[in-house]
Amino acid sequence: MSKTKYSWLWSLVFGLLPCFANAQGAPLSPDVLKYIEKFKEISQEEMLRAGIPASITLAQGIHESNMGKSVLATDANNHFGIKCHKEWTGAGYTYDDDAKDECFRIYKSAEESYRDHSDFLTSRPRYANLFTLDRTDYKSWAYGLKAAGYATNPKYPEILIKLIENYNLHDYDDLKNFVAQKQQTTPATNQATANTQVKTEVLEFQEKGSFNGVACIIVDVRTKPEQIADKYKISLDDLLSYNEMEEGDWFSAGDRVYFAHKKKVGDTELHTVKTGENMWQIAQQHGMKIHKLYEKNRMKMNDQPLAGEVVYLQQKHSTAPRTIDYEAYLKETKKNNAEKELKAEQAEKTNALVATNDRIYDAITSKNYFPPTDKLASDSNNEKAVLYYEVQPKETLYSIARQFSTTVQQLKIWNNLSDSGLKIGQQIIVKQ
Repeated sequence: MSKTKYSWLWSLVFGLLPCFANAQGAPLSPDVLKYIEKFKEISQEEMLRAGIPASITLAQGIHESNMGKSVLATDANNHFGIKCHKEWTGAGYTYDDDAKDECFRIYKSAEESYRDHSDFLTSRPRYANLFTLDRTDYKSWAYGLKAAGYATNPKYPEILIKLIENYNLHDYDDLKNFVAQKQQTTPATNQATANTQVKTEVLEFQEKGSFNGVACIIVDVRTKPEQIADKYKISLDDLLSYNEMEEGDWFSAGDRVYFAHKKKVGDTELHTVKTGENMWQIAQQHGMKIHKLYEKNRMKMNDQPLAGEVVYLQQKHSTAPRTIDYEAYLKETKKNNAEKELKAEQAEKTNALVATNDRIYDAITSKNYFPPTDKLASDSNNEKAVLYYEVQPKETLYSIARQFSTTVQQLKIWNNLSDSGLKIGQQIIVKQ
């Protein structure tokens, strides 16, 4: 990626500025906020299409393009510093970066740069491990990008994480509202005469769009094909055929629903398989026929590629990716779903226990079983020392408060915490 001149200085100043501004109670950078407002939608669209967290894409765009003000961003619409490379057939922009007169890609629009950024990551095997991560785990994505060689700056993950947390970019990783808003869009001529029944229909489904040259919509909730066939006045048999489904199948939230036969090739060259993803989902995501996807990757019908493998969507691959048979895939999927349910149940119990412990501990400390916090502080004539502590696995505010002879309430005040939730590795003040 491009390291614009003095980027190390920019990274340091820009990385610290939001934190400093927040600490002083001053507003966040207006330029950053304008950039977020301008590109949040395309970031979420790309998360839906390619599986890259919108928060990561936005943070990279802000940092790499200097909030859209860099030479590459203004002259070439290149917001991610992507170089030409041998496969690039478009126009190039000559710029001095790691070496003199390097070639960078020129785009027709900033949005095209965002889409190419997604394609760049999904088409290169060295980034394959990223797509096995949870799409909302922006910290792992930030460190994963650095480990895969996206940037040379050793502080690159911290820069992205600070941007994400200072500007709440992780909020854009929740696509539920985004998809719902997309599907509420209706032409102004229809809005003027819409009755309650029509409005309800628009809330459930969007007006037909096009993907990979095929008419489609995106559903935001788990939906029966029968409902779609009824709403859009299409034969159920045709709908099932177009989407290569059988009676009894359902569409999941975020699925594309096609109203004509899909293409023989996908919308992009390659796809990196994510955890739990199957061939039907990949074919549906890229608007191509599933049997063509199997043919191009020399795979046995119903076998499924392993997470992290790269499948070809346009050209025929010379060898097949690593796979498991369909029966093994179903067993693995069932096991993963059971583990997720168990983790969710355990998390719910842990949160309830933490809340109970906090209430008990606050009640005890309110009766002065521990010295008042003003007795723990240094003498007012001396400079007060601030002690930080890194949260370890399974630790709670309750256990940390006991460890440092303070109260849960005091920890919340020192660290501006609204609740008792902590993250592993989080730095908190335990004494000042």
